[in-house]
Amino acid sequence: MVQKALTITNEKDIIRLVAEDEWMMSVLRAAKSLELPDWWVCAGFVRTKIWDTLHGYSEFTSMPDVDVVYYEPERTDESCEKELEARLRSLMPDVPWSVKNEARMHEINGIPPYASAVDAISQFPETVTALGLKLDEEEGIVLTAPCGIEDVLRLHVKPTPAFMSRPELMEKYERRIVQKNWRSKWPKVIYFNGMTREEDALETGPLAKLEQAAGKVRSIELQAEQGCTSQVRRVSTETGTYILKSATDSRYREWLRVEAERLRRNTGEALLPIPKFAAFHEETDGSHLLMSCEKGTTLTAALKAAPPEEKKALLRSFGRFLHRFHERPPVESLAHDGDWLEERLAAARLYLERGQSEGDGKLLDELVRNRFAPVRQTMIHGDCTADNVMVHDGEVYLFIDVSGMTIGDPRYDEALAIGRFVDAPELLEPFYEGYVRYRISEAELRYHEGLYEFF
Repeated sequence: MVQKALTITNEKDIIRLVAEDEWMMSVLRAAKSLELPDWWVCAGFVRTKIWDTLHGYSEFTSMPDVDVVYYEPERTDESCEKELEARLRSLMPDVPWSVKNEARMHEINGIPPYASAVDAISQFPETVTALGLKLDEEEGIVLTAPCGIEDVLRLHVKPTPAFMSRPELMEKYERRIVQKNWRSKWPKVIYFNGMTREEDALETGPLAKLEQAAGKVRSIELQAEQGCTSQVRRVSTETGTYILKSATDSRYREWLRVEAERLRRNTGEALLPIPKFAAFHEETDGSHLLMSCEKGTTLTAALKAAPPEEKKALLRSFGRFLHRFHERPPVESLAHDGDWLEERLAAARLYLERGQSEGDGKLLDELVRNRFAPVRQTMIHGDCTADNVMVHDGEVYLFIDVSGMTIGDPRYDEALAIGRFVDAPELLEPFYEGYVRYRISEAELRYHEGLYEFF
């Protein structure tokens, strides 16, 4: 039965809910009667009550276990735990009791010993599970939440710092998310993967704004492949799957704003091969761009996994893709006044003065003095590395990270495209079998690579 959901904002609200629940108080009294050292009733026992309340459920959702933990280094035989479970069953036979001495559980989990039961709770898989309740000597309710209560109140499922620190534990976390299937019981739950609280810039405001465009969020997963300019997440909602890019640095926020405009204006018959715009939202301390999640993987990832002949085929496809893009008539949305190289050199000077560039003054002066004769301007990507093109079914077909897309010198794209394999003829030649419109000289290559250092 569903009733109006109540608001929970702090630890006092949680303690009040527990105090008003006769069954939960009976469970706590039964556990207290064992007189165990450093004992807690933890995990789903606490989380379930909170989530049921936030969903307006009038009945307690069933649980596979009611977990009681304690810490007693002097007696670590598993048989002791079984005896304790039997004692609890004699008191409340309908409760699925599970008792564990955390002084021995580190051996099962293959990690260093815990310092206490609360230390063990802090290293549970999810922050929403790292919760415990007990009664003090006066039967007052005590709550422990070593990872905080923010996530459980927001219904945000995230790994604890202990699990974030080890890849094998993150795999376990991901398996648990699938096995537990909490959303089937609590549909407001949102899954997060790979983000600590410090890294997660998605507060309630931005998330709510983005849900207006894409529907209710079901899961959010931090992407392993990302640059240093923004945080990239894969977002699953009730309407589909999206990519969310977030930036907090002022320069990178401006780039994200430009990218959003590039995607937003990509309409009409002459569509560019870039993701589809979904939403853009700005807060005082961050900017967030939501776009379509396109099929395939980056060319960088595809090349890593490919055998030699397949690498050649991928680079040949990369060359063809870039050739076609440079030969296309420029679209009106990319038109701008002024000379592209002049603008790049001016921006490089600004970044240098602000200390936001890897280049130095000597290099910039050389670039200003030694400009090459201009060539016919074309559409360019502006950051055309293997990281920023997508592959599907063996073919390069899409650009990503398009804030630099404009009308400019195609030699810049060409230099960035071949920079990683310019000294490997067996890879360079297949690229130029696809890209046949021009072949830059070594001097042109070095010039444009030098320019790239400022961006």
